[in-house]
Amino acid sequence: MNAEAAKSLTLWDCNGKADGLAVYWSQSDVSKGSFSIPLMVEEQSRDLRDEFICWSAGLSELPVGEGSLASLLTSDLLNGGSFWWMTIIADRSPMRSPQIYDILKLRVLENFYIRGDYTALRYVGNDNVLSEVLERWCTKLGYRYQWVKERSQSPAHDFKSYLKTVYYRLPFLLQGLAYLGYFISMRWIWATISSGRKTQFLPDGELAIVTYFPGIDLEAAKKGVFHSHYWGPLHGLLEELNIKVNWIWLYSRSPQMSYRESAKFKTSLNQENTRSCRERFALLEDCMDLRSLFKVVWAYLKRYWQARKITNSEQAFSFEGSQLNFYPVLKRDWESSLFGVDAMSTCLFAVAFRDMVKNLPKTTQKLLYLFENICWEQALLRAWCDRKLGPSIGVLHTPSITALMNFRIYAASSQERGENGNVKAVPDQVAVPGDVFRHRLIEYGWPKERLVSMEALRYFELWKAERVCRRLPSANRILLVVTGYMREESRLQLKLLVEAATHGALESYAKVVIKPHPDCPIDNIMQQLTPDFFYTIETASLSELWNNVNVAYTANSTSAVIEAVIEGLPIVITGTLESINLNPLLGVSGISFVNSSVQLAEQLANPTIVDASEKFFYLEQDMPRWRTYLGGS
Repeated sequence: MNAEAAKSLTLWDCNGKADGLAVYWSQSDVSKGSFSIPLMVEEQSRDLRDEFICWSAGLSELPVGEGSLASLLTSDLLNGGSFWWMTIIADRSPMRSPQIYDILKLRVLENFYIRGDYTALRYVGNDNVLSEVLERWCTKLGYRYQWVKERSQSPAHDFKSYLKTVYYRLPFLLQGLAYLGYFISMRWIWATISSGRKTQFLPDGELAIVTYFPGIDLEAAKKGVFHSHYWGPLHGLLEELNIKVNWIWLYSRSPQMSYRESAKFKTSLNQENTRSCRERFALLEDCMDLRSLFKVVWAYLKRYWQARKITNSEQAFSFEGSQLNFYPVLKRDWESSLFGVDAMSTCLFAVAFRDMVKNLPKTTQKLLYLFENICWEQALLRAWCDRKLGPSIGVLHTPSITALMNFRIYAASSQERGENGNVKAVPDQVAVPGDVFRHRLIEYGWPKERLVSMEALRYFELWKAERVCRRLPSANRILLVVTGYMREESRLQLKLLVEAATHGALESYAKVVIKPHPDCPIDNIMQQLTPDFFYTIETASLSELWNNVNVAYTANSTSAVIEAVIEGLPIVITGTLESINLNPLLGVSGISFVNSSVQLAEQLANPTIVDASEKFFYLEQDMPRWRTYLGGS
């Protein structure tokens, strides 16, 4: 091999194995002597996290005309706030923008290539966008570049996917208006039908709570009772303290209830609660009328025109000290946020929350909502501040939000802490459910004085846990498989289990119990995988299952793994499938993730035991923190 050839690097982005040394773009299980970019991302997760957050935090100050990007997108609809904080880029959610993972991988590749002193890059794969980024980079720095396209079968296209392709080829203006049409036909009309002319909140309501819906106890719903899993024991405490509550539901598509069914359920609850006069329920869209829709269109068109003033933004899409520009990776996110569907969606949120909050009674003293630091919260908080009704408290939605690589939770700049300039709206207080999460939020830039300790509502049943490591039997074990809310993640997890079982990984197990996420049924997945072991699918709550199992095998993104640790169970955690590792235990000593059936078999034989002595959750049974905050004695 000559010297020139020795400086050539192959980037492999196909199924199978490359001949000789290569860097694998997607695979974790690679041959000896080769390198896996996904594994390197996990190894360098903290440095990559810091680089990405620093870049995205500074983007709000990108010069545009005589001001900044954030100042350009200010709006009276947001009470002087900026739509910038509602864009996909500023949101930096790995769920909303999976492309973030590709940016981290590109940074790893760039550093690897430079350290190796390579002079040529050969890309084997079929990703047009990735090849465009790599070719631009190599051309800029004078490296030789070759793209080897692999033959691949064209995926089968049904009519639905064809329509989707046509839709995304439309001009962004038409995409935005089409999305508004979809909203009107699928949401607004049914909200209007169910609500009549105007939502009738409790005129003397003391508390407003904004929550995702459904996520409810369906058995309770059949009896005409609203019990949200997100708020758990708070329902009982509110009733005990006789606090009058106006509930605002943000519908999230779920097999539990369709939007129409949710509207009917809301109406029946309001009719039933007319007698008790303690609770009222509204879907977010209930207060929107025809004038609201005109406001949405006007705000969208104004924003569209403002965004056209942004030029040369492409140059800003590089990390400090890097020569690799990743604008093509985020191009659709950027354009959709400024001109397309996401621009229209944020205008809808702004108008819907403004109309809803205007209809809350003056007697409202506090606002509670599920805190994730994402786009719709900006619309809520701006509308709430405009009314000046009282303090707002964001209740940490789930521990997964504070995961090491969940970038959306960081307050990385003074603007993101709501302190200076064109600021991001933040809640007056953030309710944290335990010491671990308090420490993480402080590390992530949140001021101590903004954090308040509260009992963990969603995990309150864990107060019964003994918090001691359980004895692991050598045989006849019972395995609990807890899947996630993303279909592909659940499929990967179950596929690894089926493959591991064919190699005898379940010989020590007498029973396999699968607990699917409520929003992601797994019946079809299991039918396609055709496992050769017996299993049962369980719909009972996790709190009812922990005492009857010996090992927990969880999806990567679920916070249920923390519950398993507190219950003293040995754990096995799935790795990722072409995505960022969002597990809340990432970075904890002794924790590893399975990315192959071989690794899974090894960990099922010897699952990980984690010290549960650290105080993950506040679980005082009488809920003294919440009781005091809500005005109880």
